[in-house]
Amino acid sequence: MRVAFVLIAVTQHVTRAPAASYSWLLILCAFALDGLDGPIARRYKCNSTLGSVVDVIGDRIIEAVLLALFITCGNVPAWLWITLYVRIIATDTLRLVAYRSGYIDDGHVWVLPHLHSLLFSRWSRFSYGAMKAAYFGALSWIASSGGGADVRVPLASAVPYLGVGVVGMSLLRGLPLLLTYRFWITPHACSRSVMQSTRGRTGIEREPLGVWLVACDACCVALVTACCMR
Repeated sequence: MRVAFVLIAVTQHVTRAPAASYSWLLILCAFALDGLDGPIARRYKCNSTLGSVVDVIGDRIIEAVLLALFITCGNVPAWLWITLYVRIIATDTLRLVAYRSGYIDDGHVWVLPHLHSLLFSRWSRFSYGAMKAAYFGALSWIASSGGGADVRVPLASAVPYLGVGVVGMSLLRGLPLLLTYRFWITPHACSRSVMQSTRGRTGIEREPLGVWLVACDACCVALVTACCMR
């Protein structure tokens, strides 16, 4: 549903529909839904590795579509999206390594215990989601016909700082994977006794999940690069 919200918002911008002035609301709703699906899944004990990968793929699609739109509008600097995708490709490649080796804990990629909160805690998820919502929502507001100039001008001056915040949170949340799997999962890198394999519990192999994720990253990079070169 959240991907559909973003696609509708982007379509409104591209077609310059009258409702484009409210597209920022759809973007905010999409990121709000992203913050709800995880807690709901955990509450009803239906979280799984498949669900977490599908959730990440949804995030990647949303980010790529919005970046492509606002790159075309000239509102996203090259350093921002390049930094984001270098981090994304690096960490998702390490996710693939983790899935191949069975380093799964409660449906998620296992990370060192003292780094767990940086990636999976509520404050980390909320901060990153809120930062992305504010950044893309502000870009949508500025690009649309809604809002007076007295609102758009100060908002435009705040957008670069929001962009820096998004990149900063992205790099911070990537640290647990980079530090945990920096040795490409050697037998002594961490203890298998604290890990839980999803083989047989989800009914699917782990490795294809990582392949889907990396393939999604490649498609997103191709889309964003194509928009940047236009």
